[in-house]
Amino acid sequence: MKKKNIINKIEEKIPKKWKKRIPNIITSSRIIMALLFIFTFITGHMGISVALFATASISDAMDGFLARRWNAQSKFGKYIDPIADKLLVGSTLLLYGILFNKLMLIPLIGELSIICVNIANVIKSGDGNVNKIGKIKTISLMSTTSLALLTTILSNPILNSLVTGLVCVNLPLQAATIIEYISKFNKTENVELSENKINNEDNDIKKKQVESTKDKIEEYKKEKDFLLNINTDEISKVKKIGQKINKNI
Repeated sequence: MKKKNIINKIEEKIPKKWKKRIPNIITSSRIIMALLFIFTFITGHMGISVALFATASISDAMDGFLARRWNAQSKFGKYIDPIADKLLVGSTLLLYGILFNKLMLIPLIGELSIICVNIANVIKSGDGNVNKIGKIKTISLMSTTSLALLTTILSNPILNSLVTGLVCVNLPLQAATIIEYISKFNKTENVELSENKINNEDNDIKKKQVESTKDKIEEYKKEKDFLLNINTDEISKVKKIGQKINKNI
């Protein structure tokens, strides 16, 4: 309880505008850490690379937690968060796959496939939200990548076997994520087709109503003209009869 009270007191002192900014700042810093990670990995500073990856992984959990806690979700965070994640994990898989174990290139291909399908979803519907399977896959892949990086500073056969096993676990999760995104894409397309069909049907109904109204107006005009002609003829007949009567008188 005391810890919660201390945390609440600290949170109360943070201005609202900063509560909106802090999650995005953490997310943006993860991109910087990912770039630093690439540099340190290439230059052979594996200890620093592992520390950067671990810090970036923690920040991935922290920005989402704070955004939900402070109700600070934003469009910027929604789009930049997956970019930061893919940059970090993708660069790790690529570099580790090239320099240490080519097996890690397999999940990299899976991630690239997921990115392509997700981009298609964003373009189609503007929805790039990660599904539940995708979140589980991300956690699993982060764990796999973290253990793989540890093998660069700790030579342990058990650790290597564990990494291989986790790669095999990740493959069906990646496949399920791709299938889920494709399903979402197809649903969006079907919804658009249904909406277009409904709109076309509505337009057809409106056209028919307009045409029907025009026909009724034309019929009304004809009837009106007909009645006017009848009235004119009758008036002229009455006048003629009146004139005859006057003559006879």
